[in-house]
Amino acid sequence: VLNLYPTWDQGSSQWVLNNANVTIKGDQGTVDKEADDTNVSIGDTVTYTVTTRIPTYPSNATYKAFNVGDTMGTGLTWDGAEKLTVYWSDDGVVDEAVKGQVVTNSADHYSVKTGSETKKEGATFEVQFNYDKLIRDYSTAKYIHVVYTATINEDAFQEETESGITNTAYTGVHNDPYDDNSYDDDTEETEETFIYGITVNKVKEDGTTPLPGAEFKLYRDTSCQTEVKFNGSNGVYKYDAGQDAPSVALATDGSGQLKLQGLAYGTYYLKETKA
Repeated sequence: VLNLYPTWDQGSSQWVLNNANVTIKGDQGTVDKEADDTNVSIGDTVTYTVTTRIPTYPSNATYKAFNVGDTMGTGLTWDGAEKLTVYWSDDGVVDEAVKGQVVTNSADHYSVKTGSETKKEGATFEVQFNYDKLIRDYSTAKYIHVVYTATINEDAFQEETESGITNTAYTGVHNDPYDDNSYDDDTEETEETFIYGITVNKVKEDGTTPLPGAEFKLYRDTSCQTEVKFNGSNGVYKYDAGQDAPSVALATDGSGQLKLQGLAYGTYYLKETKA
């Protein structure tokens, strides 16, 4: 709350606000994150777009931090700064027009930091903007869009969780542009990408006695011509997206169980090749 008390100015014969120097502080805003695909398999590349409003700082502010980053968990491998692009817009809408509004990747406008150079502990990467030069060179910009990619790795499939593969984008700004201790990066948005598996239990006709050593292959088509390749052993196999991946027999373990992991949601055809 701010109270302003006017006083009478004899010289101008009017009411004035003496010693009133008021600047409206911009809010921290929100962060919005989208993935181009949330149904994935091991080896897939996912493109993420993080949209956030550019903070408003007074011109004489002492601290003008503006950072955008991402913290990726198990299952995602960031593809690096060379595949990261920053766009700007005046309306926050990501469309074809935005693709022509690129913020040039140079020390003048931003730098991409990793490891101990990020302000947020544990962050995978952080885009740190030069606020003054950003608003100087892109004076009509109101929003920033950070676009980057990550690859689904072999650690993506975790049976103990149903929450998907998560990663969290965030923004960091100074809530008080005159206090260095006011830096806040708690504005976050988490995106979930889902990966699936198949568990097969091979048993005798009694329904309980396990049958180890039965072999299978998985296919994408009803005629069983397009094989889905895996690597692994001892009843646990993970999807292999490699073009030259060898054909591996998928055998049940000592308890008659077979686990196929790292698949996108869809229809598959499992064919027993050896009893």
